[in-house]
Amino acid sequence: FGTGAIRPVAVTCAYVVASPRARIYPYRVPGAEADVAYQVRVEGLSFHALLSRSCSWWNPNAEISPAYVLQHEQMHFDIFEIAARRLNREVPGLLEAMDVRGPSEQSVVDGAQRHVQAALARALDETAARNQKFDLETSYGFEPTRQDAWRMSLDRDLRALMDHAAPLEALTPAALGK
Repeated sequence: FGTGAIRPVAVTCAYVVASPRARIYPYRVPGAEADVAYQVRVEGLSFHALLSRSCSWWNPNAEISPAYVLQHEQMHFDIFEIAARRLNREVPGLLEAMDVRGPSEQSVVDGAQRHVQAALARALDETAARNQKFDLETSYGFEPTRQDAWRMSLDRDLRALMDHAAPLEALTPAALGK
């Protein structure tokens, strides 16, 4: 980011990931034909927004309020958190629609992973578009009124999706095997 003619004021590196506790269990379907002999059961599927501190940064020499910049970057993260919560809300339907059958355990595990990845990719496409719109409306100058309007909108979304926030303990170093 620092090599271009225009240097950003700050960058937030955020992601939405599936919980490391999610498990896909293949099982044999009794009496099924060989080409559909296996199906899957998925347990513990949830999604989390994460921030990478190692690639997120801000330019302390920028001539803009640090409080404004910090709030702005927090709001970028909130957009990812909203995406994770929306995915969590959709998990029951996602799993219900997952009718993966195949000739081997690996084929159905792969199919289930593709199904989950497709849902995540759709959510991330929407998140990228929302982040871009947010930046277009608030990033090119000091726009506190617009940023406040976004803050209120994001706060409403976060409150509406509160019941779909994934528990933090699922992402502790112990849970991640570290």
